[in-house]
Amino acid sequence: MPLPRLTVQLLWVYIGLVFLSLLLALLGQPIPPILTPISTLVCFVFAVLHAGQRLGWKRAGLFLGIAFSISLLFESLGVATGYVYGPYHYTDGLGPKFLGLVPFLIPLAWFMMMYPALIIAERLLPPLPLGAASRRRQPHQPGFPPARLPERARRQFAAAGLRPQFL
Repeated sequence: MPLPRLTVQLLWVYIGLVFLSLLLALLGQPIPPILTPISTLVCFVFAVLHAGQRLGWKRAGLFLGIAFSISLLFESLGVATGYVYGPYHYTDGLGPKFLGLVPFLIPLAWFMMMYPALIIAERLLPPLPLGAASRRRQPHQPGFPPARLPERARRQFAAAGLRPQFL
């Protein structure tokens, strides 16, 4: 199966898992405890595959390594000392823990959220003039929104007196 197709299928699986969780909650049914780790792992794999295709595997791996390390460091510091986020702890429901403090699933969840946040920020904000590297533009990828809003949306923002930077 081609990688882009698998990536899109994983996104649909994740969306289905989220809707299943919402449906169970709305019906007053208990959400199976295994659903959280499974949906986190599915979204994580989607984010890694998408990042590898969009950023290149080397840059995606570097991003993943940095995100994993920093989030594990801050989460471990937070659980051990109560600093950063206040006092809290993790139960064993999320799987094996790093030094008995933070489940390995947590840094994966941080990456799962950081990467889409990066994509959204890149779409909404103009590129920063940081030198030659920032002038390299990623080609528009089918299935993802363009960097600029459609003309109709830009007119609606302007009519409302709004001038976001990304218009």
